[in-house]
Amino acid sequence: MRPRPPDAVTLRSFNDRRRGFLDGNAMPRKTAREIDWFDMPEPDYRASRLLKALGSPKAFALVKLLARHDVLNVEEMASQLHRTPSDVSKMLKPLRDLDVVRFQKDGRYTLYTLKDRKSMETLLHDAEEYTRKSSAAR
Repeated sequence: MRPRPPDAVTLRSFNDRRRGFLDGNAMPRKTAREIDWFDMPEPDYRASRLLKALGSPKAFALVKLLARHDVLNVEEMASQLHRTPSDVSKMLKPLRDLDVVRFQKDGRYTLYTLKDRKSMETLLHDAEEYTRKSSAAR
């Protein structure tokens, strides 16, 4: 089991402070880590994680590249993005964890493709369209 970072707030520590509040002691304001994020519906949480991952310009460029091609390996992506294969692999890790990309081993290469290419193309197009409209409205 991995140890928790020292600043991690557990539900137990928050409830302990709540009990102190009920005893008449003043309860401190909630910090950002104590906000009830666990009450968020699972689809909303997954969507927020996806948008956070795509918030990186490198990851956004990588997903756009995968949307333009059916299947690419890490070396092909690296050469087209002018990055090292190691950098591309690091960018792919969160996308693999979020189930955005699929991968398949083919000899010594790992081939990557978008899981739901049509939906991702729509999301990328809508994000770019929103950006164009919001900067034109200034």
